Amino acid sequence: MKYLVAAAALTFGTSLNAEALTGAELHELCSIEDKAASFACSSYIVGVWDGFNYGATLHFLTLHEYGTLEEEVAFRAKMVRACNHDDLTNEGLVEIAKNYLARTPEVGDFPAISSIQKAVGEAYPCHATD
Repeated sequence: MKYLVAAAALTFGTSLNAEALTGAELHELCSIEDKAASFACSSYIVGVWDGFNYGATLHFLTLHEYGTLEEEVAFRAKMVRACNHDDLTNEGLVEIAKNYLARTPEVGDFPAISSIQKAVGEAYPCHATD
């Protein structure tokens, strides 16, 4: 594992530190055909999405100590702006985010986390009844 991190750090220099990546940086990382880069790309995307969902769940539990699972799912959908994504796998999530970044270069200067959220929201839109 430490070799993958070292390889990624050598490949990307200072861009793989604790600060957030831009959409362009994430797209560049995800475009490299290398195991370490692929791992870093997937881990970043999945980590961001897990963070969105975890944060929304914590917020729900803070507001509604004894809410139902259905209420939590509805609240989380509003927070992450994506609905009915229970069937979304990590692999599917990564593909959705990579495709979004590839077709929307105009978001390259914005934080990659917003692109990941928008990509999933586009793939799993909320409707008036959701």
